[in-house]
Amino acid sequence: VVMGTAFNLQHQLGMDLDGDLGADFFSLASPQVSGHNANGGSGTVDVSFDSATITALTGQDYVISYDGAAWNLSDQDGNAVTMTGAGTLASPFNVDGLNIVVGGAPNAGDRFMIRPTRDGGEDIGLSINGVRDIAAAAPVRITEATNGNGLPTNTGDAILRYSSVNGGCAQRAGNGTVTFNSATNEFAYTDGGAVNGTIAYDPVTDGGASFTVAGVNFVVNGTPANGDSFVLGNNTNGSGDNGNALQLAALQTALTVDNNSASFQGAYAQLVADIGTQTRRADISSTAQQGLLRQATQDRAALSGVNLDEEAANLMRFQQAYQAIAQVITAADTMFQTLLGALRR
Repeated sequence: VVMGTAFNLQHQLGMDLDGDLGADFFSLASPQVSGHNANGGSGTVDVSFDSATITALTGQDYVISYDGAAWNLSDQDGNAVTMTGAGTLASPFNVDGLNIVVGGAPNAGDRFMIRPTRDGGEDIGLSINGVRDIAAAAPVRITEATNGNGLPTNTGDAILRYSSVNGGCAQRAGNGTVTFNSATNEFAYTDGGAVNGTIAYDPVTDGGASFTVAGVNFVVNGTPANGDSFVLGNNTNGSGDNGNALQLAALQTALTVDNNSASFQGAYAQLVADIGTQTRRADISSTAQQGLLRQATQDRAALSGVNLDEEAANLMRFQQAYQAIAQVITAADTMFQTLLGALRR
């Protein structure tokens, strides 16, 4: 969810092949909300992702409950979680990258389960309709000022290189200009409207530094001459421009996850490592349990099983005893017959 939201926000700052600002690149699942079966009131809970605090999103599930006077939030372990805001549409409760709006007439004890990321990976989809909708180009182009014949007028070797635009920076209504004053070592700028000011720039010490004018971020390199001017205008023909595509690629290592402490790449590596560790732990546990099972099976067999060698020895002993008794009976019968024969004489 964090990856999709961050990618969408950056994609919206670019321009597609038709010259339009980008729309959402991914479609994202909404957080799951389910009321408890025992709820008796008509309370409602609507939850959405907050793009401004989305980096605080966790994999935690929550329970929001009404105590008769106020709504309270707890995590899945029952620990209280602090919310800000009033829970209204104008001022929703905000917590861990979520906006929560409550309404209706709940009864005391009513509660709702909130699962923000349960279907995040399963339900992510593609929102754009084709490659022309990919906002790969930057919305702003920085060029040198030109004369009436379209020829550059700057005499210095300074270059203003576009890097990005701030969130919410739409296509420009008019051109802005940035002009260098060597007497004061300053760039004077105007956005063609109400935004005007100056930026201190020393070519000796500030080369490669980043600056922002009217929501446009750029890097200055080189030494401008007095009066050198640069134009900040709409990128009306940006089919060969990849300024925003570079910003999208940079999200791979940007710290946008876990309260801006990890990147997509780092979070994914950690996820893979955790899965590998848990898999190895389960494998070791399985091997240990199999060893215990074998030992228990052998112990049971030692107590209740049949020893074939012992049984064979007993069989031979019983057979010999039977044969010996048979010989005794045969001898007794012979002696008895002899006595009977002597009496007949």
